[in-house]
Amino acid sequence: MVIIPYAESAMAASQSVIVSARGEESMRFYLNDGDKMQYTISVSGGKNNDIVVDIKNPYGGTEVSKGRAYGSFSGTINADTDGYYVFEFDNSISVISKKQVSLNYEIIKKPILSNVYSSNSNSSSSSLPIGAIIVGVIVLVIIIVIVVVISKSRKSYKEGKDEVSSNPVDTQASKNIESDEKIDDVRNIGILKERLAKGEISKKEYDDLKKEFEK
Repeated sequence: MVIIPYAESAMAASQSVIVSARGEESMRFYLNDGDKMQYTISVSGGKNNDIVVDIKNPYGGTEVSKGRAYGSFSGTINADTDGYYVFEFDNSISVISKKQVSLNYEIIKKPILSNVYSSNSNSSSSSLPIGAIIVGVIVLVIIIVIVVVISKSRKSYKEGKDEVSSNPVDTQASKNIESDEKIDDVRNIGILKERLAKGEISKKEYDDLKKEFEK
């Protein structure tokens, strides 16, 4: 997270006021806590171009006591509370001459902190730590391996069970086939004997055919 301070547009302006002999005038400026006001005061009139300047804070206390100022001078106000800061100009020091007071100023607003996330800080803050990701991947792989092993074990067990259950049937069927074949062979040999006795086949033919059935 990157915290970037920025200032609102600074406001610069100037004001003038005529302070009569033995008179007083003032200028008021509203500042927020943390604002900064830079100013330059210029005085003209009378013999010495002078005037008494005081700056009051919102509490009514004296922020700046310049006293008798001559010509021009500059200063800065760093506001520590919201409210009006009052520039007071007192020309009671002059019995005849009026004074012209010019105030040039710039108000710089309090910096505002803005939370700005760069691409790197954003990805790192929104994503899990690398260690946690690695552990998660390892756990996932282990789970997948366990599932595959269990699945293969169940499949092998089922195939073995099916094979065992099917073998007795196959064995019995083959035994039945062999038994039937043997019965047929015996029957055929009996027929050969009858034909030999009747003289329908020769002894050689009988022996050859008998060998075929006895294989």
